[in-house]
Amino acid sequence: MVKLVVRKSKIASDKTTERRDEFAPEAEIATQDDSICFLCADRIRCHHWRAKAKCTGCQRMYHRSCVAFLPATEDKKHMTMLCPACRFLDCPQPNYRHPTEVLKPVSSFLRDGFYVFPSTVLIPEKLATITSFVTALFEEHWRAFKSQSDVRSMTKGFSNFRRRSPGRYEMVFPWLYEFISRMAVSSERKGGKNKKVKQQCDKVKACPIWMPILQCLLGEKLKLLASGVFLAMPGAKNQPFHTDGPALSAEYNLPCHAINLFIPLVDAGELNGTQIQPGSQYDPNKETIVSIKTAQADRKGGEKYIIPNVAAGGAYIFDYRVRHRGLANLTDVQRPCLYFTFTTDWFADTDNFSMKRYSKELELSPDFQRLQSSYLKACSD
Repeated sequence: MVKLVVRKSKIASDKTTERRDEFAPEAEIATQDDSICFLCADRIRCHHWRAKAKCTGCQRMYHRSCVAFLPATEDKKHMTMLCPACRFLDCPQPNYRHPTEVLKPVSSFLRDGFYVFPSTVLIPEKLATITSFVTALFEEHWRAFKSQSDVRSMTKGFSNFRRRSPGRYEMVFPWLYEFISRMAVSSERKGGKNKKVKQQCDKVKACPIWMPILQCLLGEKLKLLASGVFLAMPGAKNQPFHTDGPALSAEYNLPCHAINLFIPLVDAGELNGTQIQPGSQYDPNKETIVSIKTAQADRKGGEKYIIPNVAAGGAYIFDYRVRHRGLANLTDVQRPCLYFTFTTDWFADTDNFSMKRYSKELELSPDFQRLQSSYLKACSD
């Protein structure tokens, strides 16, 4: 909210100052139809109507590029859509119709922006199979990269394989979630008896332990946006602090719209883990809606940065907007970490998983397809 007030006052001052130069008339005319984008808080200048988007609920204006992840319809003057704030107000989040054992992690997540599962989420007997599969997966991608005829640098990357920074690689694998879910500790094994949740776990015999928590935070119509593996080689340096996506409003602290689930396959901590800034998903200069205000007020100081200690096969989830970074890998072994990105049913990440940004796919050999089938059979036994 403060950002908007500051920017509006600046625009207003530009109008009243009346600069005494040859460009003064043009400057005045150019600001008459200017408005503010309520996502990036920047000025929307007079240009083609397709570059603007107007919310049919609150009537606020946005850059079309800022809300490219939302479906829009054409109007004579601008594009129209329903903005993120109105979507959340129409469907209050989170959904509290869940058992107490789910609400406790949800409360912790809303306060800190992340939650570490107290025990492993993968069946211990299956951990070796998963680790072996990930190793074979990286070797196949690396072989395919080295043998490509049309040489393409790892800096530019592929849609299914890229280097995030020196010593850090990402492999995108769409069916990885189905593979991992079959070897995950289920909510049924933990005593959960929510039949409705179990029925919505598509392609999985039992509901993974993380699903009821994610459904409570993102709604029962959540979707899996991406899945893959992060691999940090020995000697990989610290990443800079970053968020995986921007906030969806310049005025309000909205509920979470996307969550990352990380499952390290080796013990992760101060020597090779992830550093998180608790509570950084909220901007203190913004207004908060009712479902977030209480959780934000519950947080009283605390440590500025936290490094979760997660055992191999354990897991933690964190808000897309939380500031975090991958720490340097100071061990002498690779650090593979499975990742799964879940979002609300209407959100789409047009940056991290853009087909325009990574248009080419690295082709894998047919032999690997047979290896993939053998691992699927092994995890089903």
